[in-house]
Amino acid sequence: MEKDEISVINFSGLPILIKKNAHNFSKEEFNYIKKLNYHNSSHENTTFKVSEEKYILKNQGLKNIKNIFDKYIEIYKKNILQINNNTCLLNSWATWHSTDSIHPPHTHPNAIISLVYYVKCDEGSISFVQDRSMLCNGYYFEYDIIDYNEYNSAVWNVPVKTGDLIIFPGWIRHQGNNFLKNSDRYLIGANYFLKGKTGNNLKVTYLEI
Repeated sequence: MEKDEISVINFSGLPILIKKNAHNFSKEEFNYIKKLNYHNSSHENTTFKVSEEKYILKNQGLKNIKNIFDKYIEIYKKNILQINNNTCLLNSWATWHSTDSIHPPHTHPNAIISLVYYVKCDEGSISFVQDRSMLCNGYYFEYDIIDYNEYNSAVWNVPVKTGDLIIFPGWIRHQGNNFLKNSDRYLIGANYFLKGKTGNNLKVTYLEI
């Protein structure tokens, strides 16, 4: 793996990449995110808002941040997942959270890899959720846990701040947690999928996307 300030959590056998301070937003970039049109989320029992534009990274004003996302998606794909398939960006959007807003557990259908970038977040965290820990997948016992870790936990909490980038498999359940500081929070989300040829005719697995 190239030398970079990243860490990887092996949560239930699924890698979650954390890149601290991935990018410092310029005033122009932040103003673009802040001035987007937002509407209430379609999730039930939520109070956060999502941008009406669902392809914000096509905007030339966000070219730098898109290049950074693509860079770390490539690191995640090749150096961590160890796969050589090509990927392509699908959707990209922004969310706006006020104090005490709720972002319930959810997944990203139709996404192989997803990311969340914290444009402005004075305080917050993202939690990844499984029905059972790896330890409970074989024998579903109530273990006497000494210290919670990636193997014996069904929920893993990652503290985040402005500039942090989190990359993870799109199908893993995750949620944004409430925060106490009286300030708005802005995030960017993006989904990636496979592109090109995969499999082969010999195994009857050939697919071109």
